[in-house]
Amino acid sequence: MNNRAVLGLVRGFLLLIVAANCTYELPQVDVTVGGRGGSSGETSSSSGVQTGGAGGLSAASTSSGGGQGGEVDMSPCTVGCLDPNAVCVQDVCTCNSGYVDTDDGTIETAMCQRASTIVDVRVDIGVTHGRVGNLVFKLESPQGQLFTIMNRPGWFETEDTNTDMGSNIGPVIYGPSGDQSDLALDYPIYFYDEAPTDAEEIGRYQSGGGLAICRDGDTIFPEGSSTPLCDYHPNKGASGGSDTFAAAFGGLEAEGQWRFCVGDANLGSVGSLDSWGIDIMTLGGSLVKESGPGLNLAIVDNGYDGSLNSMVCHELTIP
Repeated sequence: MNNRAVLGLVRGFLLLIVAANCTYELPQVDVTVGGRGGSSGETSSSSGVQTGGAGGLSAASTSSGGGQGGEVDMSPCTVGCLDPNAVCVQDVCTCNSGYVDTDDGTIETAMCQRASTIVDVRVDIGVTHGRVGNLVFKLESPQGQLFTIMNRPGWFETEDTNTDMGSNIGPVIYGPSGDQSDLALDYPIYFYDEAPTDAEEIGRYQSGGGLAICRDGDTIFPEGSSTPLCDYHPNKGASGGSDTFAAAFGGLEAEGQWRFCVGDANLGSVGSLDSWGIDIMTLGGSLVKESGPGLNLAIVDNGYDGSLNSMVCHELTIP
């Protein structure tokens, strides 16, 4: 049967259906009929029959819905997860053990970061000393990132060393010794970014000998607090570097050796580092390590010259 005969039969079949007043939608069928010596095919738009040149019958394609092409429904991670630290588990890209998904919540994708990646840091410090304004506190991460937590409160130093160049913040003027409030054993102070009081103001509104930070309230009002203040946010003073724990350590790995150091930058009082602890908030949760009491590491009077070697230090290892 030649090509014209095929087309005639199809058209005749369609006319019979219309004449019988039947409602029936034929599926679109593409059929290629091989001809002898034909180089190109003819297509009948009404029937979806295509006649072609030599080469014989090609594969027929069928789609429902009035001739529109079908859609392939691919599962969320059929093509594989893009992050190398994720695998496809029950059609969801899932981070490997030790990693946390930090993307926007889309199940088809994953952005995996190590669970030990730092978000923020807090420290608690137990020091015995007669003049908090003499002291400098620093924290060093396992990667060598150095952060100044406190620098001679009550004294605006011009350099990060034991210089006498600077000025008092008042209201009590003590000179380059800075604030002369005590730090007492068993009354640790806490440093974290969200704390309400600036470290530069530690002891600012206490006056008179024998008053200790966190143990005793202030004596100068209305600015002072009758309730002892134990929580402070960092102030680097004349030191360089970041202003907050999050800026200094965010994005680094928590694991490894952390070092806390205390330096004394003015003559007149001695003391010791008794304890310290660190709380590292990571993507995977909180990692806490405490030295415990009784370190009793002597702080050299006026020994600070701006370097870690001039400070007394102690290390804690995470985890």
